[in-house]
Amino acid sequence: MLDRIIQWDQELSLILNSKGSEVYDVFWVFISDTKSAIPLFLLIIYFLIKKQGIAFWKGLVIILFTVALADFISVHCFKNVFMRYRPCNDPDLINLFFLPKGISKGGLYGFVSSHAANFFAIAGIVSALLSERKYMTYLLYSWASLVAYSRIYVGKHYLLDVIGGALLGFVIAKVIWHLVKKIKEKYTLAL
Repeated sequence: MLDRIIQWDQELSLILNSKGSEVYDVFWVFISDTKSAIPLFLLIIYFLIKKQGIAFWKGLVIILFTVALADFISVHCFKNVFMRYRPCNDPDLINLFFLPKGISKGGLYGFVSSHAANFFAIAGIVSALLSERKYMTYLLYSWASLVAYSRIYVGKHYLLDVIGGALLGFVIAKVIWHLVKKIKEKYTLAL
């Protein structure tokens, strides 16, 4: 059964990876680069400052902690444990997956996608911090989804890698937010 799921994942990921062109390559390579989200990060900081004033740093610390935790868990509890090759490093598939110009092979293992985990963690925790701005939730989850798909397109991850990363990031954000609310209640802190 597991072999069938892995085969299905590889075949579907190969289809998603092969649907490109040079024009698409430029777009998806850009989206896959974390620096492309700098305007989004600046927008998040702007809204934190607008909401919390000088205390915006509290929200920023929560976001950074959430992302650091998602990144740590994705690498040390998943990639280093499951040791599933990235498509671009899989000896059986390396010649089938397309790697656009400007994309390096990166680390050897890919389950789960740290990009997906980190961006879904950001989407989850910022949506909670800025819950009064519903459009930010849509924007953040849309961006996280684009980043997740970009990782398949550029040959760095299988579909299940990004689904696993997205779920991991989402769950971590929800757990952190639950803990933040408990701490706020216990110590009557403003956030």
